[in-house]
Amino acid sequence: MRLHFGTVGRTVTLGVIVVAAIFAVDSKHPAVIARAELQIDDLRMNAQPALHSTGSVAIVEIDDDSVAKIGRWPWPRGVTANLVSALRDYKVAVIGMDLLFDEPDYIDRDRQALAVQLGATGVSSPAIAAALRPENDAALARALVLQGSTYLAYSFEGHYFGTLGLAAVRHVFAREIGHPPPMTFDLIFRAAGPEPELISANAYLPATPLINQSAGGSAFVDVDADMDGVLRTIPTVIRFHDRLCAPLFLALVSAYRDHAPLMVSLARSAVDAVMVGRTRVPVDEMGRMLIDFGGPGRKFPTFTVLDILAHRVPEEALKGKIVLVGVSARGLGDRTVTPQGGDIPGVDVQATAVDNVLSANFVQRSEVTEGETRLLALLLGLAMTIAVSQLGALRSAAVGVVLVAGYILYSQYRLQVGGALIGQVLPLMTVGVTYAVLAGYRYATEDLEKRRIRRAFVHYLAPSLVDRLAENAAELKLGGEQRTITVMLLISPDSLRLQQR
Repeated sequence: MRLHFGTVGRTVTLGVIVVAAIFAVDSKHPAVIARAELQIDDLRMNAQPALHSTGSVAIVEIDDDSVAKIGRWPWPRGVTANLVSALRDYKVAVIGMDLLFDEPDYIDRDRQALAVQLGATGVSSPAIAAALRPENDAALARALVLQGSTYLAYSFEGHYFGTLGLAAVRHVFAREIGHPPPMTFDLIFRAAGPEPELISANAYLPATPLINQSAGGSAFVDVDADMDGVLRTIPTVIRFHDRLCAPLFLALVSAYRDHAPLMVSLARSAVDAVMVGRTRVPVDEMGRMLIDFGGPGRKFPTFTVLDILAHRVPEEALKGKIVLVGVSARGLGDRTVTPQGGDIPGVDVQATAVDNVLSANFVQRSEVTEGETRLLALLLGLAMTIAVSQLGALRSAAVGVVLVAGYILYSQYRLQVGGALIGQVLPLMTVGVTYAVLAGYRYATEDLEKRRIRRAFVHYLAPSLVDRLAENAAELKLGGEQRTITVMLLISPDSLRLQQR
């Protein structure tokens, strides 16, 4: 059916209004589409072929069986010292302790109290030292020094985006930076003008001084969950006082690569780039890296503390690798929700982040990809508007299917080839809603127009002509038409006989 200009104009105008309304609703209530987008992104990421790890990362877990046989957690630091010594025997390259050593060993505290009581009774210091075993913290410190490449974790009391106020700090957290200080970026490139707002903190929980100064360094292990409670990103930089602190996963990669320099570039309004040596780590404007979990299922070789202490693991399984030590026992906490599932040990998150950087296998989602998503949604909405205004219902529906299928293929191509996670919900919703509204409008207005024409001319014109006018209302116009035509006159025999009479 051909449309006259008025129908086309009204349809296009309505289409523009519909697209504008969709964008207005998204701006007013961004969480609705954003939440759906996160869930769709999880499905897309999990649908990709499973990633193979680099083979350079392994996990030593403090599991339920280890806790049951060694004793209640936290263990005496002497056990941890034996674990570090065993890993040194395995010739691991780097150890990352996804554990906190913020308090002195509890057995050491009891031993010191007992020593004071014995001293008060007159027992000599050499006799006390001979009667009591060596301190556990001192044993762990010696093991750390001998191993030489163990990095400790610390956590911030809380981190926030933007400028921090003078919030109260719990007494267990330190507001001032201790010695040695936490690891920071080696090189910082700043754009001219004021620095951007960054994720910031005002207090942290470092290891005890003796253990802290014996390790290769300390780095934060803080993570952020999205609005739906699922952890998908990990911060790469947090400002603490005037320092730009580095995370544990980047510190481990740096140490593994012969202490490759950690670099961060700051633009005027965002974190522009983060690098470990020559590897550029894509981050969003807040400096968060999107973790590529590589589909369901654990992909790192995992061993228990019992296996390591008993040397039941083949040496080649750990030699030359980055080994992360963390908690997996269910009663000890440190479990989180990720796209892989709802009960994932935190050490797995750190291991995945390390492996992502080692393999340079990244997926990026930032304001740039968000801008691309919105631009494509606008173009798709306008294309759908033009199709509905020019074509019939079936043909415009076919165009809509092509637009949806084409966009899905394009977005998947961008994910698999470029690692860019552009959204699907807003563009596809724009196509669907625009078609539904405009097709409904076309159906209602055109059906009403056809019925009006039929009622007006059914008593004056032949039915075939009425149907023709109903299908093409543009033929209804005043003044008639001037045409050059040829007329053929046929004279029948009966007409000739009448003339002869």
